[in-house]
Amino acid sequence: MEMMKKNETITSIELVKKINELREKEYQEKAKAGLLTEKETLSGRYAKLRHNDLLKIIRKEFKNKIAQGKISLSKYLDKNNREREMFELTLSQSKQVLLRESATVREKVIEYIEYLENQNRQLEELARLQARVLTKITRNIETLSLKTLLEYGKIKKERQKIYYIHYTNLARDIAGLPKGLKRDKLTQGQLGILQQVELIMTAAINECMSENIPFSLIYKEVKDRTEIKAKVLLKALQKVENVEKGITWKIEY
Repeated sequence: MEMMKKNETITSIELVKKINELREKEYQEKAKAGLLTEKETLSGRYAKLRHNDLLKIIRKEFKNKIAQGKISLSKYLDKNNREREMFELTLSQSKQVLLRESATVREKVIEYIEYLENQNRQLEELARLQARVLTKITRNIETLSLKTLLEYGKIKKERQKIYYIHYTNLARDIAGLPKGLKRDKLTQGQLGILQQVELIMTAAINECMSENIPFSLIYKEVKDRTEIKAKVLLKALQKVENVEKGITWKIEY
């Protein structure tokens, strides 16, 4: 099964291609039905929208947003390997440039954009479900590791709960999560960071036990090892701010 790609934006190149594809289809359908205008009949083909003309429409439609830097202007290489300009629009913005199109073309392009938007929603829901499943697996691994640690330290059953709380809070602190925020209220990005930290912490706990470190020293050792490894691993996944002052993750999901 082919993986779907999330499409949050569409370039002016992609948009002009879709518009022309639907203009051509509309022309062919009108020709079959004998509904071509005199001008269309004389031209013998559909009116192709040039990319430069679409850029002019975008510049006129979004003059203020372009000036404010809210719409990205980027570059691409044309078929002659020359650098050209193109805009990158959100799916919502792309609908706004269709006002000059016929009702049929406008409707079909909007249907295509709405298809992309719906595909995004499906991908987001799938990602959330996968994250929740991974959370359960991670939590089970962590719980088993902590249970083994408490047996290692010969901690009485009535005192075990406080250790579970301490280690759970440790993982959340290292992940930079707000205190009191329930796990099911975390964003996908926050949850992903917490899972990484929990797995690193679980490995650190197992390492300490295998090295026969005294139970009373393990908490600090686990904290130090987890912070170091989490910083190295998560720095590659997230932008880190003020690392020297402590781990503060800038979550961008």
